[in-house]
Amino acid sequence: MPVPGVVTPPQPLNPTPPLVALPTAPPSRPVNPFPPPPGWASEWDKAGDVRVRVRSVAYRQVLLVDRRRRFPSPEEYFVVWVEIENLSPSATFTYRRWQPTTTGECTLRYQSRNTVPYAIYPAGAGREWATEFTQELTPGGPPVVEALAFGRPDTGELGNLTLTLDATRVGKTGLFSFTIPKSVWAGR
Repeated sequence: MPVPGVVTPPQPLNPTPPLVALPTAPPSRPVNPFPPPPGWASEWDKAGDVRVRVRSVAYRQVLLVDRRRRFPSPEEYFVVWVEIENLSPSATFTYRRWQPTTTGECTLRYQSRNTVPYAIYPAGAGREWATEFTQELTPGGPPVVEALAFGRPDTGELGNLTLTLDATRVGKTGLFSFTIPKSVWAGR
């Protein structure tokens, strides 16, 4: 009921709804300074809510460092780019970089079961990595792309290459396994 002598300001017909916090997009990853080239990619392999694939392979020089300088490797290595993605709607996982070895967490094998050696760099030099050793895989976040360097495969070997990656590096159990056709790795 109006009070005599008091002016009531007009009320809007459609009151403004209260402010609601909107969901924010996960943070983007920095641009990879050593991006994969276009070309062949594998199918995805999955362990729980994490999936991985070989994004590309190529013969490339890699960036090396020593105590005084950064420089391109004097030779090309067989580089395998892998893409790691979190499919969980709510859980965050931690990715710890795979290190190419002849046994264990990150191996590349010929059909004969012999291993492709990991990349051996010049004395006193090490690989300058384009990514952090440990990275968060957030729900719905962008995938991680990592470049793994191996020695040059022997094109005299028969058949495909098989890359196996230990899933414990993404907080899961088992192995991720990928077949790289000989037409891709030897078709240089």
